[in-house]
Amino acid sequence: MQENEDFNFSGEIGKLIQEIKEYIELKYDIARLDFTEKIVRIISVFFGIMTFFVIVPGVLMFFSFALAYYLGDVLGANYWGFMIVGGIYLFFGIIFIIFKKKFITKPIIKTLTEAILKETD
Repeated sequence: MQENEDFNFSGEIGKLIQEIKEYIELKYDIARLDFTEKIVRIISVFFGIMTFFVIVPGVLMFFSFALAYYLGDVLGANYWGFMIVGGIYLFFGIIFIIFKKKFITKPIIKTLTEAILKETD
């Protein structure tokens, strides 16, 4: 009777080891999928930001030329229009440099942190 109990005990150990292996494999698969999802989320945020930074300058360039030529017509010389538009960009550039951390750095860090730390539903 002692041998039968040892045999069952070792069989149960074998089942336990097999279930532990399956559990570890499942945890590994879940971690890999979670990592993949976070990488994809970061890449999509990156491409969204890059698309924004490609389209907006093009649009601004055309509006800048339109405004410069309009102001040039109003003021009688195109160079005045281009100088005023240049001054506007200089002003916004200085404002951007002053508030860069608040308007650029912190929102990007927040977006990426949310993308990385967001739990899957």
